[in-house]
Order: sequence, then C-alpha cells, then structure tokens
Amino acid sequence: VEYYGNIKGAMWGACRLWPGAMANTATQGTANDVMFAGAHNCEREGYHIFSVIHDQALSYKRPDQTGERFIELLTQMPDWAAGLPLAADGGEAAFYSKD
Repeated sequence: VEYYGNIKGAMWGACRLWPGAMANTATQGTANDVMFAGAHNCEREGYHIFSVIHDQALSYKRPDQTGERFIELLTQMPDWAAGLPLAADGGEAAFYSKD
C-alpha cells in the first residue's frame, strides 16, 4: 500500500505503508474506541470527565461517587469487544500526577 506523505520531514512523495504501522494504527484505534466507550459509561452515570490523556481518564467526583465505581464503569466492555482483556487501576488525588 502506498500513500502520498512526508518523507523524513524534508519532502513529500509516495510512501509505503508497512504492516507494523497498520497493526499499530489498528491497535491504537481499538484502544481509543474502548476507552471512549468506558468514558461514555462514566458520564451517563454522572461522572464529569474533564480529560483523557493517552491511557488515563480524569474526572471530578461528587461526594456520593467512588473511584471504584468509576473504574468499573470505565472498564465495561462494549458488546463488540467482549473477551478483550482489560484491567484498570486508579485512585483519588487533590491534583494530577502521573505514576
């Protein structure tokens, strides 16, 4: 497969699409779809997600909401992804920090 794109940052021309690049794009696209399906689950239940950073969803939490429920909702798989292995970890913080 060839497409017209940037060659080594200097010029434009015909580029070959390598199988590894196709697999990477498909994997990242699927991960994005799963993440945003979980984010929609959270928002439907009243969690206010204010940012998604690569593999993290950040949300404000009301006093009646729990981090455990947020993780449970975030990891509910859409029907089309049944059987896909998925796990999440989380916690509460007064400010953002990357582990």
